[in-house]
Amino acid sequence: MGAIRLTALAALLVGAVALGAPTASAATTDTVMTWDTRNVVSGGDPRQLTLPISPGSGCSFIVDWGDATSSTINTCSEPALTHTYAAPGIYTTTVTGGLDRWSFHGNTTDRLKLIGVSQWGDMTLANTGWQFDGTANMVVTATDPLTTTGVTSMEGMFRGATRFDADLSMWDVSNVTTMANMFNGAS
Repeated sequence: MGAIRLTALAALLVGAVALGAPTASAATTDTVMTWDTRNVVSGGDPRQLTLPISPGSGCSFIVDWGDATSSTINTCSEPALTHTYAAPGIYTTTVTGGLDRWSFHGNTTDRLKLIGVSQWGDMTLANTGWQFDGTANMVVTATDPLTTTGVTSMEGMFRGATRFDADLSMWDVSNVTTMANMFNGAS
């Protein structure tokens, strides 16, 4: 009986690591996500990942790309937010610092690459709605709440996120004025 429980626990731990569970080195303020760069749509590069940050000023964070490299991001422009891996595959990114203005709205090439969110950390959303639009492969195992302070639009936030099934009960949505189509096409 003890061996069965140990085997089940080991399987759960392996599954958690596979979905990018925060490592012992990840701070609770870090944002931890897992990506499969092979999940490309027409025009996408299976070796590249572009973080979906809305244009603007004030970006300042460090991203560990999950391949023994990291980048300090001080601009919200696309070249700085794109990383090229040596080979297509599954990578877990850890972002430390102000990951602001997150939105897949308009980013059609990388939305299917996001396969897991194991920790929201200090990530804040763009106030444009459609923040996780089309992330059909995303599974959220994070137990910390997403920072939604200051967000008024969650329109289309999880539209087409067919694998999304997370507990949102700890989210502060007191400032949100629209949730139209928030789960449209989600399962």
